[in-house]
Amino acid sequence: METDAAILTKYCCGANMLKEGSDPELKPDSEYPDWLWTLDLEPNQQTLTDTDGESFKYWRKIRTEFMKRNNALAKIQFK
Repeated sequence: METDAAILTKYCCGANMLKEGSDPELKPDSEYPDWLWTLDLEPNQQTLTDTDGESFKYWRKIRTEFMKRNNALAKIQFK
């Protein structure tokens, strides 16, 4: 883990997945696309009643809850 402040402010530490090479250098904010600064990084805390029944997020939440339930039931059945 890098602790040098000068390196942390100049490079994207940990982005290099290869054995050889180096981490990419950070660019000014103007070099990045505008949509990058509008990404929603907060975890989704909405319940099913809070979301629109026709939206993608609603059906994704239903699918996730269904998979969690099935996984929990599968653990119980095989014990």
